[in-house]
Amino acid sequence: MQQAFPPPPFIAGLTEDRLLIWRMNHLTGQPVRLLGGIPLRSVERLKIVDDNSFTLPAELRFVDGSAVRGEVRVRTQPLEFAQALTRLKT
Repeated sequence: MQQAFPPPPFIAGLTEDRLLIWRMNHLTGQPVRLLGGIPLRSVERLKIVDDNSFTLPAELRFVDGSAVRGEVRVRTQPLEFAQALTRLKT
């Protein structure tokens, strides 16, 4: 499932049953183009380590055992995003 992700930077969003991925504009930080979606049933978890810095280490793990690792910006509310993903998975 890891192959479905573009190289950073990208923007992720949630619907009730999909994780959506957009290409991000490097200058504005805004979404430019929807690249696709992944069924939430394919996602095992999103782990974000809150270490009180500007960017936080993150790992998105899939049920097939693959993972995408990177950093997320604090201003994008990554902890709330992870909580929303967990709520949708239950």
